[in-house]
Amino acid sequence: MLTDSNRFFSSIASPKIAFLLIIASLISFALVFNSCSTKKKKKKVKKIEYSLNQYPLTEYYLTVDKDSLDYIYEHYEENIYIGLSLKIGEETFEGVKMRIRGDSSRELDKKSLKLKLAKGSKLSDGAKKINLNADHGDKTMMHQYLASKTMNDNGQLCFRSGYVPLYINGEYFGLYLRVENMDSKFLKSRNLSNKDNMYKASKDYSCLVNRNEVDSRWEKKANEKDEDNDDLKDLIDELNEVSVVDFEQFLQENFFYDELINIIALNMLISNSSTYYHNYYMYHDLAKDKWRMLPWDMDKTFNPDHIDYNYQRTAWAEGKNAGMNTNTLIEKSLANRETLKTIRKRIAELQPNFTKEIYNVEVDKLINQIGSYVLNDTTNKISSEKKWRKNLDELLRYVENRPASLLTQIDNKPINFMVSKEVIIDGNEVLISWERAIDPNDLPISYTLHYAKNGSFNDDSVRRVENLNSTEAKIENLSSGKYYFFVEANNTHYKTYGHDIRNYFVIP
Repeated sequence: MLTDSNRFFSSIASPKIAFLLIIASLISFALVFNSCSTKKKKKKVKKIEYSLNQYPLTEYYLTVDKDSLDYIYEHYEENIYIGLSLKIGEETFEGVKMRIRGDSSRELDKKSLKLKLAKGSKLSDGAKKINLNADHGDKTMMHQYLASKTMNDNGQLCFRSGYVPLYINGEYFGLYLRVENMDSKFLKSRNLSNKDNMYKASKDYSCLVNRNEVDSRWEKKANEKDEDNDDLKDLIDELNEVSVVDFEQFLQENFFYDELINIIALNMLISNSSTYYHNYYMYHDLAKDKWRMLPWDMDKTFNPDHIDYNYQRTAWAEGKNAGMNTNTLIEKSLANRETLKTIRKRIAELQPNFTKEIYNVEVDKLINQIGSYVLNDTTNKISSEKKWRKNLDELLRYVENRPASLLTQIDNKPINFMVSKEVIIDGNEVLISWERAIDPNDLPISYTLHYAKNGSFNDDSVRRVENLNSTEAKIENLSSGKYYFFVEANNTHYKTYGHDIRNYFVIP
């Protein structure tokens, strides 16, 4: 009598069945092998681990022809490169080129510098370009260092920085701050693609207000071979077209939203007063079709005079400047109640990291590290150790008081509102309108319309229409000419300027 197992083995004794089993086994093996091969061929994208640590203090020794050095300092407004050699530690780099860098800072006695290493040369950290910032106006020599460290420590993609005591032809030339170059290497080290588009707001008026500003005021700093910049122009159009009500949804769909909230909150905390009209980058992730904002040049931060710096400010001046726009992206972000609420929440989350105790530890470290270099630098604005330490105490006072001031402002100031650029002109009359400003505590709001023939609002042509309760105003009996105007909302305790402050009309 055959058991089940005997029947099985008896059945496979049949040549036909055995052949079929062999074929099935071979097919199964092939499938498994192919699956394994496919897995082996599939490469995983390896993420680059990069350091958030600041650069260590490093002395640089330059050897350069004195006449050539004098020449570029005399012609500081031009980007003239001169040749030199650079020694760092035991390593010497030949064929290095150097020029003056910066914008308005070029006029100062202590000038910022840019070094380019020769082809095939690079520093131990891989850098081929070196930015040395003079930070001449900083009476602590710590503002930009602390700003970049604050950004990096709190999750913001940002350049690194570190101190460089500079010697030229054997003589001490002053203490500089090395600032990481924002280029393809920066992007790769942050696991971003250098085939994406990155734009630098390199000149004043880079406010994301008008697509015409792109060609003249923005520079493409990644994917430069593709000269097309229509994506930034299109973004500007969309920013201006979308309503305040729909703005949060627009940001969610077109930006890395949490990152945008983070950089806005951090810029507020450090009172970055030299951004949004220049000194920032816009990075477009082409695969995800989303944008990031990245910081740049943050020497005008941690200012003790800016403890109560207006959290809504996005231009270099307020209430007197019709010559420069306010930034559309930031203004509308602050005008949308949900986005503003998220920004406030992020500030509160960052507050435990932004304390006098924490920054005091870092300041003490820097005093020990750079103290002798600072006090021996005759080109800076620090005349004595006593004054330097007083300025550092003021910096810490700023850190201690800034977060509370920010939160108080957000909780009490009228929220940002939009001013219409479309005015109605009828002969020598004009009708100007704006959106209603919202008070966070439902206090009554009145409006003041400011207008003048002088864009700086500093002469006797300035006029005001005050105590307005509606969202429009008519101005009559105007003489011919160009008039600038802006609108202010007031709840008797705080005032807010509507976007945009750069508005004008022409009476024929």
